Amino acid sequence: MNWYKTSQTTNVSVDLSEYSTSLKNRLEAVMDRDVSEQQRLSTFDMNSIANIEQSLNTLGLQNLVQFARNALMRKDPKQLENLAMAIHKNSTEKRQTSSGGEINAPRNNYFEYSKLTRLIWDYSSHIQMTSGTYNAFTQEDVDSEYNRLVEGTKNSMEQIASDISSAIGRIENWNGVLPVIVRSRAIDNDNNTGIGDDAEIEFGNDDMAPSFTYFTVEGKAEIDDVLEAGDDEFFTDPRIQSDYFNLVKELRNPGSSSKGGKALTLYTARPMKDRQLYMDKKTIPSNIFLTDRYESAEGIGRDMGERDIWRLRIDSKWLIKTLDGPEKQYQVVGGEEVPVIKMDLISPYEKE
Repeated sequence: MNWYKTSQTTNVSVDLSEYSTSLKNRLEAVMDRDVSEQQRLSTFDMNSIANIEQSLNTLGLQNLVQFARNALMRKDPKQLENLAMAIHKNSTEKRQTSSGGEINAPRNNYFEYSKLTRLIWDYSSHIQMTSGTYNAFTQEDVDSEYNRLVEGTKNSMEQIASDISSAIGRIENWNGVLPVIVRSRAIDNDNNTGIGDDAEIEFGNDDMAPSFTYFTVEGKAEIDDVLEAGDDEFFTDPRIQSDYFNLVKELRNPGSSSKGGKALTLYTARPMKDRQLYMDKKTIPSNIFLTDRYESAEGIGRDMGERDIWRLRIDSKWLIKTLDGPEKQYQVVGGEEVPVIKMDLISPYEKE
């Protein structure tokens, strides 16, 4: 149930293993906490609530005494929870006022606030658990919720895989060196249990597999955590890098792979020792950085030393944007070499 092949032609698969394992662990932890809480509250000391009104007066919360009296008399869990929240709110406000220097509330009062709030929450939970209407979270609930969420996540991941397959189908120079895996992300302590709707898109299935994250905002695909071109720890083959960045661009701008981009005029600082390699050349290597500001290229040249400044015209289909603001910067992506329309040496480095 954890691995689904969605397309033979593009070799896109869905992997739910990390999500499903972490989901089962989280749901069983909820069940265990529920059992533990029932055991703890089964011995709740009813004498502990006798002094709640006195505690409120001691803490200067006389305005909550009548509220507390009514909630305790009615044994109303909802009213008791509201009382606990009101005490917590007063504690927070007093702490903020104290830190602002307006009053000097004793620090140990905050412990008393917390202790009283916890007592009232526990009493509310005790009433619910002993009322006969409390529904404990059982193993049956774990299994039912697990199946519901895994099925929903499976559907969500298969839709993403379908979008990935469609995008790959529009990329004319797709190499397909590695399978593409749509991996539903594991649930950690910072996530709510729910249907997974974002994914890690991985090329291959090992610890160093190139990947990016995929999620949707208002029905539009959003791509994040994109790697930097030229990282040979992840991109062990230029064809893998080409597929990776072509897929990122196609997902961000559907249809961009089936048509040429815009011809852009950009600048780059290249080592003086490589000058002859670029003279009258119609291609440049992948991974180099370009900018639309001559001054930036010139500054890079000064910082790195012995650099020529080149101006070139290049189709944007060979670029991925790395900075989008008043200045725009790009990185060249593709095979080992990509074509340029024109390339001119406009500021050769001269040794002093």
